[in-house]
Amino acid sequence: MLADRKALLEQEIRKAQAEAANMYLSIAIGGLLLFGTLLVYAATRNWYSSSGLDPAYYLKRHVINIIIGLAMAYGATIIDYRLLRG
Repeated sequence: MLADRKALLEQEIRKAQAEAANMYLSIAIGGLLLFGTLLVYAATRNWYSSSGLDPAYYLKRHVINIIIGLAMAYGATIIDYRLLRG
């Protein structure tokens, strides 16, 4: 009886640790996406504006690609992998 309660408690602790790790990874990914977006804009805006083009062209493309990537990642989390195994 005591061993069962201890095993259940250990399982809940591992689940809480995994959820915390997921949160930290999500924050890190969001920070990297933001940093990369700022770098793309900073690297391309001067050349495009001096050429008379839209200085936010690559920024817009990058943001669209991020949205597509996030949608695909979300879709991959929804699909049950056991259905794909055949």
